[in-house]
Amino acid sequence: MTTPKAIAAILDSPLTSLVSRILATCLFWAEFLNHMHDLPGLQAYVAALGIRPFWLVMGLSLFVQAVGSALVIADRMAWLGAGMLAVFTLLTVPLAHHFWDMTGPMAMVERLFAEEHLSVIGGLIAVCVASRAQAQARRRAEPAMAAAAPYGQARGAAG
Repeated sequence: MTTPKAIAAILDSPLTSLVSRILATCLFWAEFLNHMHDLPGLQAYVAALGIRPFWLVMGLSLFVQAVGSALVIADRMAWLGAGMLAVFTLLTVPLAHHFWDMTGPMAMVERLFAEEHLSVIGGLIAVCVASRAQAQARRRAEPAMAAAAPYGQARGAAG
């Protein structure tokens, strides 16, 4: 079954691609902004997890959330940004969501967080796949566009 033309137009839109990258990283850049407005809260959270030195963990967390999100959203080395965010997300499971050490409702809540984290990682991978496919499509289209352009314009000449 082919994709309806209206849906294909939406999916092929650069705006849709940008919105998907913004939404895929929302968890990270929103958390970064939240932490920047409440650094004492982040310090208390990291300290409660027993992670030392807390200042290093705080700095790395903020760096990864900000830079990883920016790389993905800008679609510049999205694979690197998504990889940073994916590793960060995976590491939070044993550090903050160790459901296997818990019982009762809290164990279920933390297990759901861990499963959600795996879904987020899958979404980051999907964003990278789409980014790479779009870049390859642009590269394939460049020779055809250059061949179709008038002589001077194909080489970037003025007039």
